[in-house]
Amino acid sequence: MARSILVINGAVYFTADYNAIVKPQRTGVFWMVDCSEYLTKKDFLSRYSESLFKENKADFIKYEDKKYYYTGFRPIQTEDFILLSDLSEISHQDEEKEF
Repeated sequence: MARSILVINGAVYFTADYNAIVKPQRTGVFWMVDCSEYLTKKDFLSRYSESLFKENKADFIKYEDKKYYYTGFRPIQTEDFILLSDLSEISHQDEEKEF
């Protein structure tokens, strides 16, 4: 079984297994979590349709002079996540409290 790690909703991670930038949709310790996934244009077009790329091309994250485009969300294993976010800039809200 994959190793569980602490992931933070709203943080940005890189995952080499998928060559993707991901944003977890939950906070907690997980071995797999639903994430918004962002891919380079080349990887996007090799895995998804050109029409989906055209729909999503305005939604991207720039990292190390490359653009990563939003593909949608799906479950992704967390084992090789590399945190890219500055955690001092992230806030979390739930229905009862603001953190």
